[in-house]
Amino acid sequence: MKEINEQKVLNLEIRKGIIVARDKFEKYHNYYLSDSDIYLDIIDQIIISVMYYWEYNKIIDMIFINVKNLDNNLFNKLLNLIKNETYHLGLRIIRKQNCLYLYINKIINKNIYFVESVKEEEAVSNLIMARKK
Repeated sequence: MKEINEQKVLNLEIRKGIIVARDKFEKYHNYYLSDSDIYLDIIDQIIISVMYYWEYNKIIDMIFINVKNLDNNLFNKLLNLIKNETYHLGLRIIRKQNCLYLYINKIINKNIYFVESVKEEEAVSNLIMARKK
C-alpha cells in the first residue's frame, strides 16, 4: 500500500514543469547548460525552493542572483519558459533586480490517498492534477 498526498503530487508536477522549461530553453535557444553555468544554478535553486516550500511553513523564498555574468535577455526567456510551464500549477516567480521571490499560490487539501497499484496511483495523481487546472 502506498500513500499519496496532494502536496507531493503538486511538488513533483512543478519540478517536472521546470525540467521541461529547461529542455525547451536548451532546444529553442541553442544554449547548452553546462555544470558551471549560472542559468543551471538558478534552475537548481528554484527546484530546491519548490521542494522545501511546504517543509518550511510555506514561506516566500528569495534567490539572490549574481547579475554580473548574466545575459538579461536570455535570463528573461528562461524565466518566462518556467512561468509558462508552471503557472497553472501555482508557482509564482517575481523578479526584482537581482532577486527572485518564489511561492506557490495553490490551496492544498490535506487529503491522503492509499493505493495498491501503479494504475491506482496514476489515477489519483491525474485526479489531483485535473482539479488544479
